[in-house]
Amino acid sequence: ATGANAYYAGLQPFVDAGVGSTLLINGEAVGLTATQIAQIQGLLGAAGLAPEAIGAIDIQTAQATLGVAAPVFTQNSAMMAGYAAATSNKDVDAAQTGHGIAPIIGVNMKFSDKFNLAVKYEHKADITLTNETVIDGTGMFSDGAKTPSDMPSLLTVGVGLRPIEKLNINAGFHMYFDKAANYGKQIGGAFVDNSEVMDGNSIEAALGLEYMVTEKILVSAGYLLTQTGANDKYHSDLSHSLNTNSIGVGGKFLVNENIGINLGFMKTMYQGYTKSFTGYEEEYNRDAMVIAVGIDYKF
Repeated sequence: ATGANAYYAGLQPFVDAGVGSTLLINGEAVGLTATQIAQIQGLLGAAGLAPEAIGAIDIQTAQATLGVAAPVFTQNSAMMAGYAAATSNKDVDAAQTGHGIAPIIGVNMKFSDKFNLAVKYEHKADITLTNETVIDGTGMFSDGAKTPSDMPSLLTVGVGLRPIEKLNINAGFHMYFDKAANYGKQIGGAFVDNSEVMDGNSIEAALGLEYMVTEKILVSAGYLLTQTGANDKYHSDLSHSLNTNSIGVGGKFLVNENIGINLGFMKTMYQGYTKSFTGYEEEYNRDAMVIAVGIDYKF
């Protein structure tokens, strides 16, 4: 913006002297320096002119083009300054604390050595978090402010099957009753119930296999599908809930009857979500990988 305004004024004497029809690339013949010509050409490129057009432009046309471009550059400069302020680094030093109580009821039914069924229900825990803030560079974590952050009710059903001695098959289904909880989402600056931001409850389905290769070596594999009920109002760049597919493999080595060494690997693939705003879009996505090592000790 500064350069366009400066050269718009700086080229006027050349136009007044009657050399405005000189090609800009020949400007050294009428008193422009090579540096000035290069800077003007750079500004014309920023204004949207193609290289061939810049090569064929004369001084007076270049001046007129910069006169039109200068206000646009100034407007863009102000807009980018606003973006810079909005996206600058922010410092936050805050802790959020709260507590809740959730009764859990579970039933495990073992019909035989080869078939097991379990059902568990966890009640909702009403939780309110309170900010303890030292630094809040965002204006989002004022000291003492309270935010709902419930743990939803959860129903899980698990089935275990052993068709042969060496093979265990386990399947599970989980439903999180999100719509009846409050996760502290805001619309228009006010907290809203999850019924506003969740179209349905989240569910998970899992399948796992474990096979005893030898008396000392076990291998396993698993899959987990997650489907969230979050709608467009729920998602933001700071908090979003995405559908996922997770796969895992593992192994166990029994050193002796009391000690076992476990190795595991899991990869979670998230399904991206795009949220549209006026003039732009935001895409939320991520991926996760877990490598685990564990030791079992029986005494």
